[in-house]
Amino acid sequence: MMLIIYASLENALSFGKAVTSVCQEEKYLSNTTGYNEEETLDFVRNIIEKKHAQYYAIIKGVVVGWCDIVRKPQEFHSHIGVLGMGIIKDYRRQGIGKKLTLRTIEHAQKNGIEKIELEVFESNVVAKNFYERMGFKVEGIKKDGKKYKNQYENVIMMGLNTKFVSYSKTFYRLS
Repeated sequence: MMLIIYASLENALSFGKAVTSVCQEEKYLSNTTGYNEEETLDFVRNIIEKKHAQYYAIIKGVVVGWCDIVRKPQEFHSHIGVLGMGIIKDYRRQGIGKKLTLRTIEHAQKNGIEKIELEVFESNVVAKNFYERMGFKVEGIKKDGKKYKNQYENVIMMGLNTKFVSYSKTFYRLS
């Protein structure tokens, strides 16, 4: 049985291990090592204190995926949240990402987030297609926005107005 739960310090280290697992694949996130325990705990404390949206998918007591939306701190951008997510390899393509994303967007909207932004590497076609099914639209491209092992890759910038989320041509009102 899978649980979708709000971020907690109790599950923070398991979350950190999930992040590290996805980072070590060297394909999807912006670093390859993950974060140490102190950095992970600080991040989760900040999420909780500021009531940002972060949810974990937990199976048998282990975080197997996460989704978070963190509000931009600048005054003129404070209506915008930045989405980050990942699912451990063995748990992908099981609907976990959809459940996490919908719950996280709902939380963000209830806390005044009016727009959600994200970046996805151009080679990550599966993720780009997923975000499009969730209602995100391509807003731009950062040419050569990623450099890893002397190889450049474009980064696709996507956005979503949180009034509605599109999934399979059906609109779900979130509030």
